[in-house]
Amino acid sequence: MKNLKSVTGIADGVGLYAQAGMVVFRKVSTAAIEGYKSIFSIDNGMQTEYFRNKGITYAKRRKYPQAVPLLEKTLRKEPRNVDTLFYLGVSCIRTGRQERGAELLEQGMKVDGSNARIASALGMVYMQAKQYKKAVEMLEKALETSGDNFDLLYRLGMAYDNLKEYGKAIKAFESALQLRPDEAKVYQSIGFAYEQKGDRKSAVANFKKALELENSN
Repeated sequence: MKNLKSVTGIADGVGLYAQAGMVVFRKVSTAAIEGYKSIFSIDNGMQTEYFRNKGITYAKRRKYPQAVPLLEKTLRKEPRNVDTLFYLGVSCIRTGRQERGAELLEQGMKVDGSNARIASALGMVYMQAKQYKKAVEMLEKALETSGDNFDLLYRLGMAYDNLKEYGKAIKAFESALQLRPDEAKVYQSIGFAYEQKGDRKSAVANFKKALELENSN
């Protein structure tokens, strides 16, 4: 394992210095005039950008354990960078550090309160933590920014359902159906919501529709 880490470190270093190569080349004429001041040094800004991009690439490829240390290092240099906060937050959640991940995503919302990606991710975190009021707030914020989205609408319906706000849950589920009219699970969820409201007739109709769709697949 030690050897693997050392190889990875070497690879990262090679990539960083390769990226720096063009910058160094562009500095040559100026550096010659100035007595070659720091021509081969890599400034902190470039190093931070390199590790951020590397960490984000790992996160996008779902290599979350590799992403975390790079993005943690980046965060120390740029604590208000939204991309760093988002991808590090997601990577922490995916590696079992839910509280740390939620904290980072919440910081991201403070920096950019209209960021749909962060709002959506936080909505999921709050759903899993059974903090349904917070989930509703984040999911609605994400929908305001990103427009209609099936997954967001369905999760919003589930959040309202858990809050026993069945009318709002049904409205969110029906909006989700407009995007995917053949989703059996949505009809089933609407059926449960109607059942909780005491509307047995509407509940049965939706359960039947869900069963028909399941049998047709």
